[in-house]
Formats: sequence, C-alpha cells, structure tokens
Amino acid sequence: MVFVAKKPHLYIPELQQQTTELLNIGLYFGSTISAEQTTSWLALSRAIRQTTRSIRCLWLRFADGDESVLSMLRSFGQELVGCAAVQSLILENKIGMAELLCLKDYLTSNTSMRGIKFLRTSLDTAAFILLHDFFAGNDSLKVLDVFANNGVGDEAIKELLGAILEGKSRLETLNVGESNFGDDVEGVSRVTESGVEAILSFVRRTPSIAHVKIRLRGLTDARIIELARILQSPNCNISRLELCGSFGDEGVEFLAEALKSNRTVKTISIGVSENLSDRGGRHILRACQDIDGTGTWSSVTRSNHTLRSVFISEKHAPRMSAGLISKLQSLTSEDPHRTLQNKAWNFIQRDMCCLPNLNLKTTHMPYFLKFVATNGGRDCLFRILRAGYFPDLFTNPTPEKIRLKHQMNKIEHENKALRTSLEREMRKNQNLRLLERERQNDRVSSQTHRRDREEQERFKHWYEKRDLKHCCLQPFIKAFEVGKMMIELLKEIYRI
Repeated sequence: MVFVAKKPHLYIPELQQQTTELLNIGLYFGSTISAEQTTSWLALSRAIRQTTRSIRCLWLRFADGDESVLSMLRSFGQELVGCAAVQSLILENKIGMAELLCLKDYLTSNTSMRGIKFLRTSLDTAAFILLHDFFAGNDSLKVLDVFANNGVGDEAIKELLGAILEGKSRLETLNVGESNFGDDVEGVSRVTESGVEAILSFVRRTPSIAHVKIRLRGLTDARIIELARILQSPNCNISRLELCGSFGDEGVEFLAEALKSNRTVKTISIGVSENLSDRGGRHILRACQDIDGTGTWSSVTRSNHTLRSVFISEKHAPRMSAGLISKLQSLTSEDPHRTLQNKAWNFIQRDMCCLPNLNLKTTHMPYFLKFVATNGGRDCLFRILRAGYFPDLFTNPTPEKIRLKHQMNKIEHENKALRTSLEREMRKNQNLRLLERERQNDRVSSQTHRRDREEQERFKHWYEKRDLKHCCLQPFIKAFEVGKMMIELLKEIYRI
C-alpha cells in the first residue's frame, strides 16, 4: 500500500539506503507551498533521480492549489528528467493540462517506465496528444490504466491507443473504465461503442495482452461478439477478463462459444450487466462441462479445461440465480490436465455402461487400469474388470506378444545375418594372420640364408688372401692339389 505524504523529506533517508528492496512513494500536491517546502520537494526529486533503489510506484495525488504548486511542480518535474528508477506512475485527482505540462519533459524522456495510471483526472484528448511522444517512444510500457477520467471520450481513447501502436511496447494489461453507469452528466465524456471498438481493435493487434478490463457502458452485445472473435484467434494470450457494460445473454452466448476453443482464459469477472440471466450463465457452464449438451465422452472431453472461475456479482446481475452463480465461481481449482482427468473420472463413475463405446484397445488397458486404480481405488478397478466391458486381458500368447511377433522375427533374421557376417569376417582375419605368419617366417629364413652365405664368402676371401708362402706344408698342399687334378682327369677318361 502506497503511503501518501505531505512531507517529502520522510522519503529521503529511504532513497539513500543501499538495498534491493522496492520502494513505494506517495506525494500530495495542493494548497500553498512555501519556499522552505519547495526546497524540501526539490531535494526529494534529486534523491529520486540519484537513488540506486528501484521505485515500484510513484503516486502523485493532486488537489486544488495556487500558483506556488505549479511553480514547485515545474521544478520538481525538471529535476526528474533522466530518472530511470521509477517503474510505475499514478496521476490522481485534479490534474489538468497545466500540471501535465510540468511533467511533460520527464515523461517524454522516460523510456523505462513499465506502468502508468490515470485515476479520476481532468485530462482529455489534448493531454494525450501532449503525451504522444511518451507513449510512442516507451517500449517498456506493460500496464495502462485509464479509469474514471471525466474528460476521456472516444477521441482521447483513439489518440492514446494509436500512439502506443506507433511504438514498440508490448502492453500486457489494459484497463479502461468509467465510474458512472447512470444517465449522462453534463461535462462528463463517455466512451461509446465506437471507442470500445477502437479498444478491441487495439487488443486484437496486441497479442502480448494478458489482462483486459473494460468497464464501459458502450460495451454492448455487439462488442462482446467482437471480443469473442478475438478469443478464438490463435494469437490470443488473454488469461483474465473483467467486463462491465450493457451487454446481456446474446453477447455472453457468443462468448461461451469462443470459450469452447479458447485455451488461455483462466478467469472472467462480470460486474454491471443488468441484462444477463440464467440463459447466458448456462451457456458458459456448458462450454466448461459438456460442450454439446449430450453428456457423451466426446462432449465432455472437448469442453474447456482452462477456465477456472467466472465471477458474477449478484448485485449487478439480479436476474441470475444464486446457485448458478456459485457453480460458475468454482469451475475448477486444478491445472488443465488435472481438470480433464477429473472430468473423465466423473464420466466413468456416472456412466460405466458406456465404456465399450470408447473403443479402447488392449494396448490402452495398462494406462486405463492405472487411471482407474489411482482415482477409484482397488475396489473400483476389480468392479470394472468383473464387468467384462473390455477385450480379454489374459490370453496366451498375449496380444502384446502377437503384436510384436513380426518385429521379433525381423530382429531374429537380422541377428542371424549379422552372425554369419561376423563369422565370415573372423575366418578371413584368421587366414590373413596365417598368411602374414608364413610371410614372416619366409623373411626370417631368407635373412638366415643370406647371413650364412655372407659368412662363407668372408671366410673364403680370408682364406684365399692368407699368406701361405712360408708354410712348411706348402709342397704337400701342392702335391695334394696335383693329385686331385689327376683324379678328376682319370674320371673324365673312364667316363668317356
């Protein structure tokens, strides 16, 4: 909760702290401001610009004041130029063009602000034209809240949203509303159906939006139908809807039809809607429980599992019964997957005789029986098995084995071919090893023979060159050689 203070010096010590804790600052401008107070205000603005802390919200509340307030505010705004610490800004009560001009330089130079809210101000189309550069140039803006501003009409809304579309901001939250749903009041502008059409066009062109709040009397059945078309778009990311307007059952029926295919919306709040009755409420309930109203498995499982709650105020929807309102408020508290499981289990409990129509195969049975045992326990599991609604579960060979027989035969054939190939490779490798061993032995034998010959040649060479001239056996050796020659000659003679 933001604390709104008239004494700005109370925040200066907090701004000077070195901490990551977010800070909220609320300031009140009004009456008359003295020179001493002006000094305190300017010290605060400098502290805001120089602080290293992040300011979650800077709330500026205005009341009637004299020229001293504008003079101080002008200096206050100039000191804030270049400040990037403020994450969101709220401008409340009696702020007009004069006050906005004092803050213009700060706003147009700011490109990091994530949210801005205009609450019960006197701003009009001219003010949003003045802030055109801020909305077109701030690509960090995520939240836009324009509520109960008496000067905001169709033209102001179109100027505001058009400027945002010119920029690159990815808005996530849009809140546009008026405080008075009664008769027209002089001096109070209204957003008509034309303005609501511009809002919905903006929502369609901004897929980043997740939260839409429209509280306008111009939100009629025709505009609700247009909103329903947006919810059916595949680019829709809206998770929360808050609607107040002059729509009724016709528009809600189209909204319920869109919810049948939408998987993003989680909560819907419907405030002022005097034309809404049980008829529209039942359409929403059917979209979330029994999409076709037939009670079949297909109708139940195709219903919306994402929507958790539709809050409808009994005060503003007097034609709707309290019982139906209570059912819509508590559709589910689970995530979509668990919600679908609950619907499936409720269907099985309610109409077990319809189980054969689900065409469950034997391969589905392990998962189905586990689902039944988890949700209903062992007794429910055996009751379903005894009922005999499904194919035989215990056969020999089992259906699973029959189904896998072809695959097993194929794998066996592949294994056999692989085994044959491996054996052939093993024999080939063995032969290669034997051949290599023989070649190695041949190389060794050849080398041995070569060494022997070389040894013999060396011995012979040594022997021939040996000096035998002085040897005493020389005559005998020569006689031996002559005898050897005579023997060879006689052999040749007798052979002839």
